[in-house]
Amino acid sequence: MWLLAAIVVVSAVRGDYSYWREESPQFFNFYELEHVDRQPAFRYCHGAVSDDARGRMVVTHGYFYDHRLHVPTWLADTWAFHFTSRTWARIHDGTGEAPSLRYGHLTVLTGNTMILHGGDGPSKTDPTGPSSTSDEMWAFNLRTHTWTATAALGPSPPARSLHAGAILESHGRKQLLIHGGLGKSDTWIFDLTDHAWREIPSRDGPGTRHGAVAVAFGDSVFLHGGGTVNPVVLFDDLWRFRVGSGWAKMRASPVQPSGRNYHAASLLVRDTPMMVMFGGANCTGACICFNDLWTLNLVTMQWTQVHTLSDIPTRYHHSLVVHHEDAYTFGGESYTPRYMYHNSVTSITVANQSHWIAFFVLFVATMILASMLWCAWTSRRGRRKTYEDHIQ
Repeated sequence: MWLLAAIVVVSAVRGDYSYWREESPQFFNFYELEHVDRQPAFRYCHGAVSDDARGRMVVTHGYFYDHRLHVPTWLADTWAFHFTSRTWARIHDGTGEAPSLRYGHLTVLTGNTMILHGGDGPSKTDPTGPSSTSDEMWAFNLRTHTWTATAALGPSPPARSLHAGAILESHGRKQLLIHGGLGKSDTWIFDLTDHAWREIPSRDGPGTRHGAVAVAFGDSVFLHGGGTVNPVVLFDDLWRFRVGSGWAKMRASPVQPSGRNYHAASLLVRDTPMMVMFGGANCTGACICFNDLWTLNLVTMQWTQVHTLSDIPTRYHHSLVVHHEDAYTFGGESYTPRYMYHNSVTSITVANQSHWIAFFVLFVATMILASMLWCAWTSRRGRRKTYEDHIQ
């Protein structure tokens, strides 16, 4: 019985939510793009969404620097990673009617559509020169794998990259909220029904920042972190935007992630809605990348660090999506243990406190049962010995 109790404890500690799993291996021959037909090339500052209806993660666009030829490499292709088969498929090659080469764009999911907004791309006159920032919005149909440019009515937000945003719902209407970006401090909302932008006064909002993350739940958007370039400042704060009341800064949690930007986050709804956040960097000096995993309870506003039995390399400029209870990360860039780009897929089943409570209750119940059975067995053994002594 004690062995049974030990098995329960080991199962709890070694549950598959507690360690990272490699879903798709790292492919190192990324320079020969013409031969990359099994999985996407290395990239960072790309976009990704979880297409749950078809059981896949969709990744689009991005960038890496070709150190072999010493030239920047911009990407415009779109790929799908199937969660069950753990295989990749290119679903758009980026040619024809499609968003141009870019990185640092925003991608969000609404129904059967992936929306792409903004980003930086190569100069049309000099592909190796300074980048060109976009104010475009595109819609990718996840059923037909086609891109369509989205025309907006009235004024639109200025071109930007490295901004944060999410889809919120209010009074039955879906709206895209974006905030900030490189050198930007404004907040805009795009109504997906009217196809019209409107600027939201944000004097008391998060202010100028780029590389922040945002998730939405109901009529609220939750934004964390980010930074500025001049002066170099890094944020560890948390903000909430609610339709009708605007931005509000949330009270700091006793335990919370350090300041960072270029991290990745996604929404997980289980017992309670949570923001799942991974990685990022502190580049106020030499860049220090992170590989810590956190959850934010969107009801109590409490952060919890998820301690894992295994680690994956630190990284930033990566993506993170959630499918069911699993978080999947793809791409990005690392400095330690060595400088590298990523195109592997790794996953982890995200735990929250309720799992540990459940395992604790199960452990206690098992211990009680083991004790009861032990007492019954020893009592029976004692009675049997007394009987044997008597008949002798």
